[in-house]
Amino acid sequence: MKAFAFLLRNECNVSHDKVRLFLSELTGDELKISKGMINGLCAEFSAKTEAEQKEICSTLLSSPVMNADFTNANVNGKSAQVLICAAPGTAAALFIAREKKGHKGIKDTLVEAYQGILVHDHDRTFYAYGSNHQECMQHNCRYIKGSEENEPERIWNQQMHALAREMLHYRNELGDDEDLDAQKVGEFEERPEKGRRGIRGHPPERLL
Repeated sequence: MKAFAFLLRNECNVSHDKVRLFLSELTGDELKISKGMINGLCAEFSAKTEAEQKEICSTLLSSPVMNADFTNANVNGKSAQVLICAAPGTAAALFIAREKKGHKGIKDTLVEAYQGILVHDHDRTFYAYGSNHQECMQHNCRYIKGSEENEPERIWNQQMHALAREMLHYRNELGDDEDLDAQKVGEFEERPEKGRRGIRGHPPERLL
């Protein structure tokens, strides 16, 4: 019942009063939990999963690549942040509540200690951490789609979107033990340059 109440309150965003009323009616008025108990479930479950949290942190810190991103949150009507860390190829993911983003948001988190490759968006804060960096392709594709919607008369954004999809499909189809084909990668790298010189009979300025 505690887990059910926790899911109703935090996952389904049901108010304390409605959670209490629902559980009371569901059990024929046998179960009447207090608002304080519902409010304390997050801390209770967090304490009980301390071992799992440590294991997740260990997996993330030892991963050669880690995705990191801040996302907006709302706490009692005030703006807040959630730092999300995840390692590709694993089931490890961690959500860390923060008051602000930037260096203050990263302080005392595993990002501060991470020594591998960080994959993230345009947030310059992340460049101060990790040993190397890669921009998230999901963000790049989002920007290209935005350009397609706002500038439908242009050609370069459509071609770049198609190229990004092709590159992602190629990489995702490779097995864990397969290396990138140098010739194939070279062909991908040449296509934007060809676009600047003019593709399919269109003058270069149409693609800029």
